[in-house]
Amino acid sequence: DVSIYVVDTKDKKVEYAVVSLRPLFAGAISFVPAQAAIMQQEGSLFSPFVLAVKTGTSVSMPNLDDYSHHVYSFSPAKRFEQKLYSKNQSVQQLFDKPGKVALGCNIHDNMKSYIYVTDHPVYGVTGAEGTLSFQDIPDGSYEVHVWHPGQARGTKTKPKIIAVVSGAERENIVVKLRRRPKQRPPAEDDYN
Repeated sequence: DVSIYVVDTKDKKVEYAVVSLRPLFAGAISFVPAQAAIMQQEGSLFSPFVLAVKTGTSVSMPNLDDYSHHVYSFSPAKRFEQKLYSKNQSVQQLFDKPGKVALGCNIHDNMKSYIYVTDHPVYGVTGAEGTLSFQDIPDGSYEVHVWHPGQARGTKTKPKIIAVVSGAERENIVVKLRRRPKQRPPAEDDYN
């Protein structure tokens, strides 16, 4: 088992960091079973705020609100525009290039979210405590990559090499953040 603990330069826990492991050894390694690839809209918010998927994943985007959404992305890794669709409708988008994808809604300006697409076979998103654990991954050396939507511009977290051997490992990773983005729920009169 490997636990990754992500903190900022002030040693504060970092939620919503995407952590991926690239094996540095020969041989095949299976992708970590992915959670459902769903980016839903509910309460004029995207959920989850950050979703990590492997390259080639089709993400379902159901609308659970009583009103329409118009979801789009201008990100180089995936450009698309899903015009108005209403309650209980769902659309699919294929994410076939690695990279970060920022999502928005043309109707509801407060709606912002991210999909991070990776080629690495082991990946996930940190929770509120800044941690992420991987179980039953093969022994060997891995390069640990971290991405967060609030990383300082022009900075990239340098990959860290870790060795996984039988037993539990814990690694700390520090990211330099310029901000801690999150979605803002709409004000009561925002869309009346």
